[in-house]
Amino acid sequence: MAKSVINAERFAKGMTFDEYVRYAGSPENLAREAWGGYLPDGGSFGAPRKDNSAVLRERYARARLSDYQTAAIKWLVAQPNGPAKVLVISEDWSSDCRRDVPVLARLSEAGGMELRIFNRDGKKVLGRRRPDPAAAPDANHDLMLEFMNKKNEAEWASVPVAVFYAKDFRELHRHIEYPAIYHKDRIRGHQQAARPGESEEQRKERDRREFLALQGSPFFDVWACAGIDETLSALYEKMVVGDSGAIPPFSRSPTRLPVPPRRRHTGVAADAGESRVRRPARSDHCSPEASPCTKWRGASDTERAEAKQRAASFGFGSGLSSQRKVSATARMPRGATRKVLFYKHAPVAQLDRASDF
Repeated sequence: MAKSVINAERFAKGMTFDEYVRYAGSPENLAREAWGGYLPDGGSFGAPRKDNSAVLRERYARARLSDYQTAAIKWLVAQPNGPAKVLVISEDWSSDCRRDVPVLARLSEAGGMELRIFNRDGKKVLGRRRPDPAAAPDANHDLMLEFMNKKNEAEWASVPVAVFYAKDFRELHRHIEYPAIYHKDRIRGHQQAARPGESEEQRKERDRREFLALQGSPFFDVWACAGIDETLSALYEKMVVGDSGAIPPFSRSPTRLPVPPRRRHTGVAADAGESRVRRPARSDHCSPEASPCTKWRGASDTERAEAKQRAASFGFGSGLSSQRKVSATARMPRGATRKVLFYKHAPVAQLDRASDF
């Protein structure tokens, strides 16, 4: 693997989010070419650049992380070799950059991570599919070459790129262009396709109008949120699984996961400030042997045995004390309960092993 050009000195040359927003409206930036469209060979041609600083400010002001996203990034940052630095490659003419960079700034703030933003291009827009650092010494094409987007049997210099590093600049995760649930090529292809009876000018005007409406719709916020969720999930997998691809057993889990401030379906009192499970109603923590329990009157001996076996497969067999047993889910016929073993007074921290339910 080629040595990365990213180090502490190069990272420090990037802009903070506030600096990037000010730069977006500066004469220096407005004198640079923007992307104007694709050439037949996959390259691009330039166009006049617009001032997008107000759009970036407005999207940053609207961007808010959810409680679970905030809790997740704080947990990740607290891990040994967790994310500490975020490198972003951006061009403000890109709708994907205007959507994602402001919320990446919010994520960095919530986790106390250092964010630095780099332009992809210099004075001229990238005119070829693969960057050539020698052809554009005023650009950051050497950075871009490290994070090319491989799709549709080709490589693309897509933006934005967001790369998460540990303190020692070990790469943990990279986010490129847009989240998986945003089928941009399909949506844009539909918008750009000519409708019956349309002239070319009418097609272009309708396409421009529909795409602008899409950028102002709630769905752009949905995709911004999805990009953050994908990143958090990938970082968690990196922390827990690492590069080996082998999932460690529960006994070797690195640390307890945060419990978001919401009520869990198992009856856990997970509201802020509470650390124990509320005592459920008497009928809710009957075992299969407690035949008078109405929740088990429809289950046969075989069904009860299968339910116990399912519970044991999750590590909640009869060998554990009642203080550590929690509910397991079993599919029971004829209206029998889906709560198999439900025990009271277990600390929230001991319920992590039941998180799959």
